[in-house]
Amino acid sequence: MKKIECLRKFQSLPLSCSLFLIFFFIYLLVGLYLVNFNPLVLDVELDLIYNFDTGYRFLYMYKNPAAFHTVVHPISSITSLLVSFFKAILSSSSLSLIVIQSLCASGIVCIFNSILKKIFYDNKALISFFTLIVGFSYTILILAAIPETYIYVGLVQSLFIYYIISLVLDDNIKELKNTQIVVIALLSVYVFSLNLFNSLYSLILIIYLLFVVYKNNLKLIAIAFLKIFTIFSIFLLILVPLQSNTYNVKSFANPIAKHILKKEEHPGAKYFNKYKTSERFNLLLKGALIQPMYAMKSGKSSWRFYSRHIVTHEKIKTKHWIFYQNQKLVRYIPFILFALLPLFWFFKAIKDDSFKRFAPLILPNVILYLIASYYYEVLNSFIYAQNCFCCLMLFFAFLYKFVPRKLMIATCSSFIVYQIFTNIRAIYKIKQFLAKNSDYNILDVIFYAVILFFIFALICYILKRLINERIFSLCLDCKYIFYLGGYLILFVIHLIFLILSNKCV
Repeated sequence: MKKIECLRKFQSLPLSCSLFLIFFFIYLLVGLYLVNFNPLVLDVELDLIYNFDTGYRFLYMYKNPAAFHTVVHPISSITSLLVSFFKAILSSSSLSLIVIQSLCASGIVCIFNSILKKIFYDNKALISFFTLIVGFSYTILILAAIPETYIYVGLVQSLFIYYIISLVLDDNIKELKNTQIVVIALLSVYVFSLNLFNSLYSLILIIYLLFVVYKNNLKLIAIAFLKIFTIFSIFLLILVPLQSNTYNVKSFANPIAKHILKKEEHPGAKYFNKYKTSERFNLLLKGALIQPMYAMKSGKSSWRFYSRHIVTHEKIKTKHWIFYQNQKLVRYIPFILFALLPLFWFFKAIKDDSFKRFAPLILPNVILYLIASYYYEVLNSFIYAQNCFCCLMLFFAFLYKFVPRKLMIATCSSFIVYQIFTNIRAIYKIKQFLAKNSDYNILDVIFYAVILFFIFALICYILKRLINERIFSLCLDCKYIFYLGGYLILFVIHLIFLILSNKCV
């Protein structure tokens, strides 16, 4: 009887929990396959794979956690506490990288699934298909493995969108409670900390929410906005100086001020592309819209380039895995069919009340991302797709809502099969490029993934048993404050102890 009861409990697990575990295992496999047995990924500082700063990010995020590139990622050290915690358990920088980024990637998939359930609660097929499209997307599969900041950006961005959508859907809200204002401010701090560009979209989300809640009452909107901005500012006034003192880095505002005063060009200015207009649109279609979903043709360059070893700083001569500008037409077809099919029902979609309600939330993000990609690093814009991928896929989901069920199932099924095949093939090719001097096979990868998976599951089970049940019964707002606020407090303590330890003998 006990066995039957255990089986029932297992089968009754929430879909999000099962979904999280399934994708966590998949991302662990990809991370171990590409990174753990291939030291080249972590040794070469820049541009080994596409334009990822692999070695540089690994050094300052996982090997010796610190603040880095604060111009774009103002409080980048916000990840250091998380990394230190996992390194204490796993005793390995590379395993910490793989586990943490796999957790973030799985979180993105689950949050996106929850967003779909909130909006399309009665359309299980649509929810399932779009969850799978996001879960097996190239941008998430790659960023779950390669050391970079954008998997964190995607997680925080999707969490922010989920929370705002939850408030917009609540018709009983007449004004924002203090707890909700605190949550919005906390989420804004995380978004700002990880990516300066996304702060603009956060501002749009907040303003839209305030207009929805306060019905164009400008006085109440201004008061609520000032409350959010005040709490946000207090956190920044604490975190920015602490980071600067801990890691001896300049504030994100320094380069901006120098650029405005024309004393020194902003470091980001060099990344603005010089392509002609026709080339930009071509690359934008491939890099910003298609490649985030499935891999376009890429390969190792015919020329060798020099990068530095992240520890010794010696020059390393190696080839570069690059995105090909010239692509065969056949590679466009799956995306074109996927994107054009629902346009036959476009006018029906835009008249839908739910689309009208959420279009001001999702379309500005997609438009901002496309404009930014058009001018900035357009060739490798899929790297930054986490800035908008959640909103882009939500837009397609709204269009597919009106596609006849059988046609939608046939189209999405075919697209997912092609997507999985193409992305796995691309990952295999990258592994072949990286693993010239590595001796391992897929069984090693599966063995390590299974061990890590069960260790993580065991730790989660123990933590769940130890944590008071009252925490799990908290309302959504209080849970946000408990987890997000709690992490920020621990992060502040972490920085203070680092400052003190630097001054100790």
